[in-house]
Amino acid sequence: KAGWEFIKWFTSPEITALWSKKTSYMPVRKSALKTKILQDEFRKDPELRSSIMQLEYAFLEPAFDSWAFGREYLSEAIDNVLIDTDIESAYDEFSNKKITLDQFEKIIEERASFHLNKAANKMKKWML
Repeated sequence: KAGWEFIKWFTSPEITALWSKKTSYMPVRKSALKTKILQDEFRKDPELRSSIMQLEYAFLEPAFDSWAFGREYLSEAIDNVLIDTDIESAYDEFSNKKITLDQFEKIIEERASFHLNKAANKMKKWML
């Protein structure tokens, strides 16, 4: 019973708003966003609200091996182009690190499937 009482107390809008203010973590309830505590914080620093506004479009990245491989490959390529003043040598370096057609197709297939499923789930929510 004591554990449940703590959970109810901690997840109350006022307490989670205070926790959010003190720790910079997201509050655990949407209703906390309307509390005076967080509304005052948002007025003091409007940029704090930006992370909240982005939640509508946020999603977790899938845990597919090929997703991680593709992300790492792209990230490294972008870093080299941005950091390397000689773009031609950066391009040559990455064109030599060829991924196989199978790896590329798997990346595209998994990403497409992930985003299609995500869109389908959103559509289900809209229709229900």
